[in-house]
Amino acid sequence: MLIYPTIKMGPLLGLQGSGGGLGYLAPKGSAGGPPAGAASFLAFGGATASLSDQIGSLDFGNSGQITLSSSTHGGPPGFTNSGLIAGGTGNNTGNVRTAADNIPDLSGDFTIDCCCYNSSAPSSNSWMPWSIGNYTGGGSWYVYNSAGNVRFDTSDTSFSGRLGEAGSSDPQHNYVQNKWCVSRLRRSGNTTHVNWYEEHANGLTWQNAPGSSFSGTTNGTGPNIANSSDGRMILNGWAASHGAGGGYSVGSSQVSVAWIVVYASSFTGTPYVP
Repeated sequence: MLIYPTIKMGPLLGLQGSGGGLGYLAPKGSAGGPPAGAASFLAFGGATASLSDQIGSLDFGNSGQITLSSSTHGGPPGFTNSGLIAGGTGNNTGNVRTAADNIPDLSGDFTIDCCCYNSSAPSSNSWMPWSIGNYTGGGSWYVYNSAGNVRFDTSDTSFSGRLGEAGSSDPQHNYVQNKWCVSRLRRSGNTTHVNWYEEHANGLTWQNAPGSSFSGTTNGTGPNIANSSDGRMILNGWAASHGAGGGYSVGSSQVSVAWIVVYASSFTGTPYVP
């Protein structure tokens, strides 16, 4: 029997590891509880859809920019609906976002999984499913697509310097158009990794997206709430000075986000399936 922590509770010790490996086939119905071991969990579809973190305090705002439990793009494994993003705003400040100085802890090892759907072809857009920055600094954390090319970037605590970056080799390891995918940015020690997953054809679990995962050296301490210099996490856009023109966002109703999971560790398991 699987036992999940209740809302705003920590994981139950001894009952972790139920996050849904490749052999775990969950029915594609109502969404379940938070994944064991997560530091933050947000579900934008299902019975518990909300902009509030179900475990920690990574709460989002600007509810007018997202339609919770939308059926437009359906949902990923375990969900039948998701959060439809209205589109990026002119300077990305109006996007779905957290408050200033409310970000995941990026000071050491971490993992950010974002389950998303993009109906726009990778070759025709520049897009960040999410990013973490402070709007005025040049540095930020993200996984991006730029006309089919994929990279990740990092930042120090003041969003003024880079800790490391890397890009995918060909064939590019990227999201798949019109398919539910998960972007994973994971730091382990001095190395940061990128993985893209796509929904399996059976609709019940995840498999690696085309191309190969990639990584790069990351040296130094990233930001956390205590030293984030007004940092925030935004969806569908670039939270940095470079995003002032609304860059790296995709237009209205082309993107949906079903859930976000943050681990305060380097998590290498298969992405969440309730």
